[in-house]
Amino acid sequence: MGKTERIAMVVEALGGNAENVEHLVDEMDRFFDSLNGEIEGWKFVMEEFEDGTRILARFQIRLNR
Repeated sequence: MGKTERIAMVVEALGGNAENVEHLVDEMDRFFDSLNGEIEGWKFVMEEFEDGTRILARFQIRLNR
């Protein structure tokens, strides 16, 4: 299972639209490809607060020379 599918599963579990997430991940991949870079690792965290849900996504990028 790739990163797109894993993130989409989390969003679907929260009641979100997986297509929007897949589009976002595809756009990020294209952006890093334009920099000649590659996503090596990522972390996806969801936290509940009184005023709503916060999602933090952190990516580690390797830039190819």
